[in-house]
Amino acid sequence: MTHAELVQVAGRWLRRSKRCGVVLLEHRGALGEIPDAIGFRWWHSVQVECKVSVADFRADQRKPGRLSGNRELRQAAECWYLTPPGLLADCTLPDGWGLIEWDGRRVHV
Repeated sequence: MTHAELVQVAGRWLRRSKRCGVVLLEHRGALGEIPDAIGFRWWHSVQVECKVSVADFRADQRKPGRLSGNRELRQAAECWYLTPPGLLADCTLPDGWGLIEWDGRRVHV
């Protein structure tokens, strides 16, 4: 499973499950960060970061919007990580971030 595949899955998930009318893939945000996928539904925004390795996830944790207490530096109101099944089983997610997993057929929350 590649990062590019997960980004496409994230876009479909935002459109279908989160009902986002506008979805941007790997588009530079206002704070200079490039979220893998971000969707907008009326006044609500949803960001998805795709990770295919634990090392990439750990590197992501150093970004200002992931650090505890920096909610105002996030790109969206609702934030998720999308990974292959079990990748982050031994990892702690940042406060306020959810986890969804793609098994090759379905997204599991």
